[in-house]
Amino acid sequence: MYRVKGVRFVVNRPVMLEPGLTLPCGDYTGTLRQLGFPRVEEVVWTPPEYLLALSDEQAREFGTKYLRGSTYEVTKFVKFGDISVSDTEEPTE
Repeated sequence: MYRVKGVRFVVNRPVMLEPGLTLPCGDYTGTLRQLGFPRVEEVVWTPPEYLLALSDEQAREFGTKYLRGSTYEVTKFVKFGDISVSDTEEPTE
């Protein structure tokens, strides 16, 4: 089973996603993803994984003119407090 939910990220301080690409402070939309494992009476979910997708324009604005848009796994930045998360929609399974 998969659970995917839209979330809102608030970047509290600039975050370097990769060399040459720094995400500035601000609000961004993203995705929370979890795997579910059925048990006898319930489903056990893995810890959430947070994903942030940047368009080509955003990647070039935040980095160099040669960067292309991509999806970045930002879970470690959420854990360290560099990025805050709030829900924006109900999960889909």
